[in-house]
Amino acid sequence: MKPEQIKQEIAVKGFSISLIAESLGVGVATVSAVVNGHSTSLRTASFIAKVIGLEIIKVFPAVPQYTRQPKMSKKNRQLKLQQLNDLLDDDIER
Repeated sequence: MKPEQIKQEIAVKGFSISLIAESLGVGVATVSAVVNGHSTSLRTASFIAKVIGLEIIKVFPAVPQYTRQPKMSKKNRQLKLQQLNDLLDDDIER
């Protein structure tokens, strides 16, 4: 959603940026920065999405930090760790 759409939806629900900020215990500038895409805060963005009644990815689709990566399997984690160790060993040998 665009910042103006987010602000409009917050208003439709009967709230404001300042009320959200006060509820979260942060400054208005913090909430405004998240809404306008100048800053990221998973806590703030999640709360805004909850206020609006949408999933966070629907409200902030362009922010990759708000999407969770699926948990890596133990086997895949070990494989990735070995790849990193191999890279490190290659670097040390040079």
